[in-house]
Amino acid sequence: ARRAHHAAAAAAAAGRAGAGRCPNEIRSYFDTIFIGSTQAAMGLIGAPEHRMSHAVTRLPFNDPALRVVYYNEGEEEEAAERTLKDDCFDAFLASCAAYVADNNGTRHGLTYEEFARTHAFCPKTRTWSRRRSTAARVFARLQARHPSDEEAYHMRQLLRIVECPTSREDLRTIPGACAPLPSYKDAAAWYGLIDDDRRLYEAIDEAASSCKPRALREFVATVLRWSTVRDPAGLFVRYLCSSPGARAE
Repeated sequence: ARRAHHAAAAAAAAGRAGAGRCPNEIRSYFDTIFIGSTQAAMGLIGAPEHRMSHAVTRLPFNDPALRVVYYNEGEEEEAAERTLKDDCFDAFLASCAAYVADNNGTRHGLTYEEFARTHAFCPKTRTWSRRRSTAARVFARLQARHPSDEEAYHMRQLLRIVECPTSREDLRTIPGACAPLPSYKDAAAWYGLIDDDRRLYEAIDEAASSCKPRALREFVATVLRWSTVRDPAGLFVRYLCSSPGARAE
């Protein structure tokens, strides 16, 4: 059926070209193109094929204290300036702080991603302004962070739920507290974004019933290395320091 359509379209295009009119090469291309199954299905349901439906905005974020910077000798100042520079995220924090100051401490109730759907960042002025067109056709996504980059990963988790953060310290400050928590991981744990260590304790207790002391310690070391442990020190003390034969080996 697709080949028949291809041949019929080619014949029709050739007939139009020979009718004394100037041939439309673009129209002829779309008329004679070989249609695949996916494209045919899209045509049957009337879905647009060559039109962008939504725009995706990638949102950068960082904390200078978490960034590793490489530089040559004598370029320390330039490297420090590059580390501190993040116009988009800093402008978002400044905009939230200005909103809170202008509204007597009231927050606008938008997260970083929700704010970017209704506002656009201008690199020239380094400011955010409300979008003129509808925001329903804009998707905002935070830049990805690998779980091995622990603090940056938990910072990304917080940015998805904390509304109107005025600073990086405010991002780590839980409701009702006067001072920020020491790390983003602690704040993420308070919001319930990190599972507790109960499942890890159950797995180690099950292994302790059948494993020898050395194998058990190797298993606990593997858990500490590759799993997301909320309290690594507590797990270490509970199993490694109290396991039979630990001092002997």
